[in-house]
Amino acid sequence: MGSIDVQNKARLRVNRIAIVQDLKVEHVLEHLQEQNVIDMKDVNEIESGTTHQDKARLLLDVLSTKEKGSDWYKHFRYALVNAKADAATRKTYHMLVEFLDNTIIKPKTSPRGNISETDQRVDLLKFPKYSPLPNISPEIPSVVSGRGTVTFNVDESPAEEKGELESRQSEKPSHSEEKTPILRATSVPAGSFELKAPENYTSLLEYPVEHARRLEESPLMADKMQLADEEEVFRKMQQLEVAYALHSRHQLPCGSLLMSQAAQDFLFDRDCHHLYMKYFDQLKKSHYIDIAKEFVGVYALLVETIENPNTHDSIMLMTKICFNLVYFLQEFGYFPEAEKILVSFQQYLSKYPGIESWKSEYDASVLLMTLCNNNYDFNRADNAYYAAMRASNNIEMVAFGKDILDQGEQFLQNSIMLREIGSIGPAYMWIQKAMMEVEPSNHHTIINVLCESVLTYSAKANLKKAEELAIQAVRQAKEFFGTNHPQYLKALLHYCYFSNECRQDTFGVDAAKDAVVVALKIYGMETLHAALAYRALAKALIVCQDFSEDLYLSYAQTALQIAMDNIPSLHPKLSLFRHTLATCLQWKAVNALKDERVGPLIQAEAEAKAYLNTTVAFFGDISLKSAQGHSLLGQIYIKMDRYEEAEEKLKMSLEILKLCQPHNSYYAYMAKATYGTFCKLTQRPEIAIDLLKDVVDNVDCGGMWQRWIEMCFETLISLLRDNGQQTEAQHYQGHLLDFNREMARPKPVTWDVLDAKPEPWEKFLQEGVKQWQTKVSLVKEGIAGMTLNALNST
Repeated sequence: MGSIDVQNKARLRVNRIAIVQDLKVEHVLEHLQEQNVIDMKDVNEIESGTTHQDKARLLLDVLSTKEKGSDWYKHFRYALVNAKADAATRKTYHMLVEFLDNTIIKPKTSPRGNISETDQRVDLLKFPKYSPLPNISPEIPSVVSGRGTVTFNVDESPAEEKGELESRQSEKPSHSEEKTPILRATSVPAGSFELKAPENYTSLLEYPVEHARRLEESPLMADKMQLADEEEVFRKMQQLEVAYALHSRHQLPCGSLLMSQAAQDFLFDRDCHHLYMKYFDQLKKSHYIDIAKEFVGVYALLVETIENPNTHDSIMLMTKICFNLVYFLQEFGYFPEAEKILVSFQQYLSKYPGIESWKSEYDASVLLMTLCNNNYDFNRADNAYYAAMRASNNIEMVAFGKDILDQGEQFLQNSIMLREIGSIGPAYMWIQKAMMEVEPSNHHTIINVLCESVLTYSAKANLKKAEELAIQAVRQAKEFFGTNHPQYLKALLHYCYFSNECRQDTFGVDAAKDAVVVALKIYGMETLHAALAYRALAKALIVCQDFSEDLYLSYAQTALQIAMDNIPSLHPKLSLFRHTLATCLQWKAVNALKDERVGPLIQAEAEAKAYLNTTVAFFGDISLKSAQGHSLLGQIYIKMDRYEEAEEKLKMSLEILKLCQPHNSYYAYMAKATYGTFCKLTQRPEIAIDLLKDVVDNVDCGGMWQRWIEMCFETLISLLRDNGQQTEAQHYQGHLLDFNREMARPKPVTWDVLDAKPEPWEKFLQEGVKQWQTKVSLVKEGIAGMTLNALNST
């Protein structure tokens, strides 16, 4: 049997689970018969399967018996690529072909085949045994200044020498060791030595004196603790700067920058990553030194040249460096660079299959999903999802393999991906499963799950539960991380989102102001998080109708400016800030004198068009976000008295929502309410009445009173009375009373509520599990199919 045929059969064996799960044999049998790969006897055997998985399994068994001369693999691959099936199935088959093509199995080779002829002649020779020489401790010159030194991890214990030549040959240094003598020793840390800073070296870092002074003068204990961390971080950053200086002058072995103690002190301190960002930014903007980007090339070189890469310790070390580096790059907004790191890591892992590398491969695929979701690259997130599923299937085939998987993060990313493309139902089910699966010790993921559940539950209009989750997120974040931490800021921003969208009370303004303070304090610079906090503050002022001194507009403009300084100009994340600014400009026009309205409205139109163009480009013409863009533009045209264009945009929004959302979608009812109000304005009461009746009769707001629904009742009752329909008006007046009585008005939220000590995560889940139990069982049975359908429909 030829080596190519062995390779092809190994490909089928490695990818067997994925093929059996997704292949429908009727799509390939005809072509395989035409090419005489299988005969009628084979077809009958395959068709004897009771399910499509059984048939696919039998087909693979038949193909594995075929001889090389039949070109069975070439024809099977061709049948998959050119299958006569729907678009979703073809997409799945193309993924299978990609998996097959990327599966390379190293041929087994004889160890004797790698031994030279000279080695063979002396194979049996033995040298007399002797005692090893005493250890030699190299003298390394000491350096006076601590910040002028950098430490590297090395192996202190030399291997025992043996008397036999065979043993000595196995320990003989390779060519790569001769080129990079330190790199082999750094594969497993076990000690350290120091290197002197290069000649004429001067630190370029500047300590943020004013920022430190504000922390020192603060009465808060959290600020005092941050100040201590700031001083330690500055010292470590100086060490890293020295290491980078040596690296840039080619005074370090290739790839060893990330193995320095300075780099690892920085990387492995994940809870302080945000404190380093201002120094990386300082070096980049003031001196054109981008250490973060340099790490990408260094890591790629490191995984190529490191010795003993298939050992447990090496794999674990490379995994730890990779993940912590990605966490930092993601926080810094370096999404493409972080993705390159993960690609290098996955290529490294692919050479050494096994349970340890499969677990790291699974975690890397989930982390890649996170990156792609944050970067709004949902096609690549979809590909990463399939890679994670493949890795998890390999792990679950091993005894107790399922026990080592923490799938909470994967389920969370599935939910985010689906919600962002508008598939609210599947996203809602995935987020519930994520809450049930996340490990109680994984505090970062717990906060991420709680924050994203606020968005998903709000989109699903389960508002009472969304509020509970928003409060719980802030409490748990404070308990786990304290108030001066990015996870606490994230939780606070998600509370602000819920407050602005659903509660709409004055405490939302206080929470948003605190978010601004925390964002500027913990980063010491204007990051994207600060932009999100300013945006939340602008929206909070609008919903509270606080238009004094145009602060709401100033905050919205500040938010957009900071966002543009931190992310590319065409990035879809900017659309969030453009939407908010356009809304603020509308209110500016509404509150201005008639002669002063034109300017703000023209600006609002420009921002709304930019928002719409971005969302269409990234999410498509038929999407929830594009529908929201048309609605925003329609409302602006109403203020501009351009009623024909306004109607076109509002109707377009409704039509899009009919195509991409269920008929009972919360977003669809809001769009109907907007259009119905417009019809009242344009003297078309019949259309307005029908639309508003549909809203008040059917909308479900999750048990929480909503002002916009009350306004729909009031508008409808007014229209019915004006139209002489007194009986119906009285009927809906009764419905309005029932609505106000039955729907729970939000209880006041204060800092005492948010700062209260939370109950343990497990207890919080136990109390809510009865409400989620039925839906979680549905998740386990059918969510995979829902996910594929939702993704393929986009």
